[in-house]
Amino acid sequence: MNIARKRGRGLSLVAGVAMLASPAIAVSASATTSGDDIVINEVYAHGGERGAAYSSQFVELYNPTAHPISLNGMVLGVNVPDHKELKGLTKLTGTIAPKGHYLIKGVSNGEDGKPLPAVDAQAPLGIPANGAVVLARGEEGVAAANGKSDLAGTPGVIDAVGWSHGDRKETEAIDKCVEKRCVTEGLAYSRVDGRDTDNNKADFTVAAPTPVNSSGEGAAQPEPSPSTSPQPSAQPSPSTSPTTPGSTASPSATSGASTSPSGATSEPAQPSTDPTGTPGAGGVQQDPEGRPYTDPCQKAGTCNVFFINSLTKYYREYGMITVKGDVVAGNFFGTGYDTVAVRQGEKFTLYESRRSDSKTKTFTFTGGGTGQVLAGDFNGDGKDDLAVKNGNVFSIKYDLTTSGPADATVTYGRPDDVGLAGDWDGDGKDTLGVRRGNMNYLRNSLSGGKADVAYAYGRATDTAVAGDWDADGKDSVWVRRGNVLYVRDVLQGGDADLTLAYGRATDKLIVGDWEKDKTDTIGLVRQ
Repeated sequence: MNIARKRGRGLSLVAGVAMLASPAIAVSASATTSGDDIVINEVYAHGGERGAAYSSQFVELYNPTAHPISLNGMVLGVNVPDHKELKGLTKLTGTIAPKGHYLIKGVSNGEDGKPLPAVDAQAPLGIPANGAVVLARGEEGVAAANGKSDLAGTPGVIDAVGWSHGDRKETEAIDKCVEKRCVTEGLAYSRVDGRDTDNNKADFTVAAPTPVNSSGEGAAQPEPSPSTSPQPSAQPSPSTSPTTPGSTASPSATSGASTSPSGATSEPAQPSTDPTGTPGAGGVQQDPEGRPYTDPCQKAGTCNVFFINSLTKYYREYGMITVKGDVVAGNFFGTGYDTVAVRQGEKFTLYESRRSDSKTKTFTFTGGGTGQVLAGDFNGDGKDDLAVKNGNVFSIKYDLTTSGPADATVTYGRPDDVGLAGDWDGDGKDTLGVRRGNMNYLRNSLSGGKADVAYAYGRATDTAVAGDWDADGKDSVWVRRGNVLYVRDVLQGGDADLTLAYGRATDKLIVGDWEKDKTDTIGLVRQ
């Protein structure tokens, strides 16, 4: 799993003004972990390749200090494996403002991708798939870098970033991002929240590239971007009255303006983005029922459902085996934590825990149809119910203990919309919504009618899910693009509050509260 938070934009604009009033300061001649010198903040090696996010390679520098730092005398170079000397040496000039960025453009490997924002320097960088980028101070620093493999604390070396089996690094190299995935998902090696411990593996993650120049300008982001106000005509048309009680009022839709990205700084973990059968470090874990969580499928590598317990902190993986079918997550037993249900035709199997040896209950949803399955507490009794969307009709079953037909139906939206279920207003009851293209149309009552909230988020080709990741009692709509999840915690367009790369693009995403902490995280179904 890799987590990347959006870095704040606009800080460099303010700092740039302050820079004019104070002289640039020359700092230490070697990299330190005290945050008093420039760091290499991001490295993007796949510019221009087929499917790439940007048309050129780039290296982005960052000044974490409260004072401007001069680049004069600094040299940037790349290391190609098995070469004894750095290549593509480029002498840098100018100054980086406090908390400011500096964008260096490299070569292009093809014609795909967006152009970078205005760059601060251009270099003959040819960043290799396996290698390193080194920022050194003059000839002394270059000579020191050419003479060592581990560059942490080396006099004359300001910073170095190495990945895979490159010959240069700081302490440990970053695990290599599989090249095909890096290109198709537009990923880069990105420093986590400015952290510098002189260990590349600990300090960097693999995330969507976010090039920023000295003016604080970034290119159009690959993640969900601020949305324009949706057109009222795009709202779902009024529908026929449902069989369940609900207000028939039709408030006009609202859409929020985008807000600035989150500035949260919690430290993410950096394991592989491909789930495995191995639990995370930290000892034997327990499931919410208190039993040690050591599912046999984890050791055997046969799990087909994977869970993580946090989107923002150190996490642990869980796994289980379910029967084949459509998997949905929900608090079906009123325990306060979510498990999974599997549909096979009209038959549903409910699992009481997230273990392969879990007790199960089965029932038949007679006449429920074979459309999209959703889970939610639609009647507010503390247990999740099931709904199946066929066309624009949602068939809802409250009683999951006995077989039978739907207890209620709601007609909403259009037949080809994607269904959503969540507690949008925090009243303790889940209601329905639909996604049409990149528009979300949400109702605050279990009834047809006009959308209470409508807004654009992400792209039409994204997969949308609903969840409550900040435990505020309100669900929001997240989107997944490839294997990257973009989490937004409010019902309005704007930048993602956090991004998370996990699993494979072909995995199905499920959302649930696995730890009984009122915080939703994710699971993946691999079938």
